[in-house]
Amino acid sequence: MPRKIIKKLLPEHRTLLESRWLRPFRAVLHDPALVVPHRRGVVRGLALGLFWAFMPVPGQSLFAASIAIWLRVNVLVAIAATWVTNPFTALPIVLVAHRLGALLIGPAPIPAAAPDALSSADPSALAGFGEMLERLLALGEAFLVGSLALATLCATLAYVGLNWFWLWSVRRRFAARRRALRVQA
Repeated sequence: MPRKIIKKLLPEHRTLLESRWLRPFRAVLHDPALVVPHRRGVVRGLALGLFWAFMPVPGQSLFAASIAIWLRVNVLVAIAATWVTNPFTALPIVLVAHRLGALLIGPAPIPAAAPDALSSADPSALAGFGEMLERLLALGEAFLVGSLALATLCATLAYVGLNWFWLWSVRRRFAARRRALRVQA
């Protein structure tokens, strides 16, 4: 069942090879493992794409595509999985990643009131700015650790979950086919 759904959503291999937009990548796309919806390739592509979706780097799709080509997993699924992070989901993902990172490494001190270093001319304001910058870096450390942990967790759960669902649906289909053959006999 998952293969049928994915086959409906993804374009055919021949269509990708004939696309003028993908002409520069034609040599890479000749490998059918990169575009054909097989269980191992799709499951690994989803995990890879979700890992890069939760990493705070620009060009997540490019990272996912290049590593998917290198690992010979489904490139289209990997790229599509990176679209989990978008303008609507970015803020909740950042908040969850920061909270998870703070939980893992301990909470960073948050300044009660940030000093306005640009409006005052006295040198003590620069000390306050340095202190605020240090606190922001501590918050960033929690965010980076949380992003890595969230990316690993989501990729692992997606891999295990989709693999289990795929195998379960195949076994169910074969069991139904076996029952139908017994009824006919």
